[in-house]
Amino acid sequence: SFIANVNHEIRTPLNSIISFSELLIETEDYQERKEFYSIVKRNSDWLTKIITDLLNLSKIESGALEYKETPTDINSLCHDIVFFAKLKHKSDVEIYFEKAENECIINTDVQRVQQVISNLMNNAMKFTKCGKIHLGYETLPDNYLKIYVNDTGIGIEEKNLEKIFNRLVKLDNNISGWGLGLHICKEIVEELGGKIGVESEFGKGSCFWFTLPMK
Repeated sequence: SFIANVNHEIRTPLNSIISFSELLIETEDYQERKEFYSIVKRNSDWLTKIITDLLNLSKIESGALEYKETPTDINSLCHDIVFFAKLKHKSDVEIYFEKAENECIINTDVQRVQQVISNLMNNAMKFTKCGKIHLGYETLPDNYLKIYVNDTGIGIEEKNLEKIFNRLVKLDNNISGWGLGLHICKEIVEELGGKIGVESEFGKGSCFWFTLPMK
């Protein structure tokens, strides 16, 4: 079942890349060439994401994914993620980061934390067509840091909340993605000593969050 799913997910963007590459060569109309190139680029990015997810999942399940803790500036990290999200997601949706403290530095794996936040931000951008996406954090009494992405998107039905972090769970087949991103985030966060969760109201938005030990 997993191999069949992978086969389908890889072929979908690959077929688009092949088809529109051929059309790109045949047409001389500049606007059509731009549109075809945009489709090829979008599907190439999607294919790269699928392969990256597969490699990450393989490393996680074999215990080969390396973690390296270094002093990590959460304010700087979140600021950069939001900056690039705004460049990528040109729409009327307000995307912003609100720092809770002037300085917030913890020992963790900056690359993996960036991967988790970026994934949550990308999901929020997929499902939010109007309103806002808010990235923030807060310190918890038990010496943990809670980082969250709050959006005003389509939300998640209550019956789907428990399975959202399972492998290969995809709630909307009309939107790109194949249900590994959140599962990988869960594995990474738990390996870093934290927890991940979501609160959502269908039709009103979602808040994905995860915790990290402050050390």
